Amino acid sequence: MNKKLYFTVEIGIEDTEYITGNKTVNVYEIVENIPNQILSFECGNEDNTKSEILDNLDSDIYPDNVELIQL
Repeated sequence: MNKKLYFTVEIGIEDTEYITGNKTVNVYEIVENIPNQILSFECGNEDNTKSEILDNLDSDIYPDNVELIQL
């Protein structure tokens, strides 16, 4: 069974009008119906979010068979 991880993406905006070219990705695991943030990082807007998450996850704790769901 795949482990489900949830993520949000926040586009970087400067002075409420200029896009910075970066985004902040937050990854959560739901434990007993409570979201537990396990990872937060910045990457470029052009980067593939799911690939970046898999690259940043600890492979010993979260094997390759995770299901990533965007909130």
